[in-house]
Amino acid sequence: MPIARDAGCALVLALLAKVWVAFWGTLAKTGTLQPTLTRKLIHAGTGPLFVMGWPFFSDGPTAVLAACAVPVINLARLWLAGRAGLVNSDTDQLVASLSRTGDAKEVARGPFYYTLVLLAATALSFRALPGVIAVCQMAVGDGFADIVGRRVGRTKWGFVESKSVEGSVAFVLSAWAASLGMLAGCHYFGYTAITVQAAAMPMAFISVACAAIELLSAPVQRVLGELGDDNLTVPFVGALLAMLLLPG
Repeated sequence: MPIARDAGCALVLALLAKVWVAFWGTLAKTGTLQPTLTRKLIHAGTGPLFVMGWPFFSDGPTAVLAACAVPVINLARLWLAGRAGLVNSDTDQLVASLSRTGDAKEVARGPFYYTLVLLAATALSFRALPGVIAVCQMAVGDGFADIVGRRVGRTKWGFVESKSVEGSVAFVLSAWAASLGMLAGCHYFGYTAITVQAAAMPMAFISVACAAIELLSAPVQRVLGELGDDNLTVPFVGALLAMLLLPG
């Protein structure tokens, strides 16, 4: 039955998301990996792994609703940890894994917006390119920009000293590759007629544009406040350009 299949897929994806965060959080807690690295690995992998689960849902009307339940569950967990102040083993693990400083309020901002984008991408663009590309640009691009920038980012941008050229290049290359990989999957499953070859150049432009938005996230946020968070602006630009440059 489609309903049972969709509910089962949603349950599995929700459990996988929890295991994914717990795995990297444990490595950080034990000192095996640096928390700054594990936090960004969670950031880079969570969204794409969720999107990769979309084909397993049915083709029925309950598929979108069931898929939306996964980010809704995680939004509730983040809200309880960051805004409601609930303290238990689950919220402690979320805060330890996702926050920069250990402040519970942090997970109610960046991680909350990230998960909100996953919900919006699912509800508005389930199995469609704008949502898929938005998630890849936000998750993979931003994640690898930070990972590479922290480790080999020696060439600083003159107008944004906290960002490096190496990090921005890593954003473009990783987001471009991940987006094309996801597009190849969408093409294979029949969700789009666009081929990787046809999308390569437009996708490169999209990745450069999203990298520029991430690079300028600090001044943008000073103007727009929380709405300027790069977990919101990057996927918005990615989805908008995908609709304009990759119709169908």
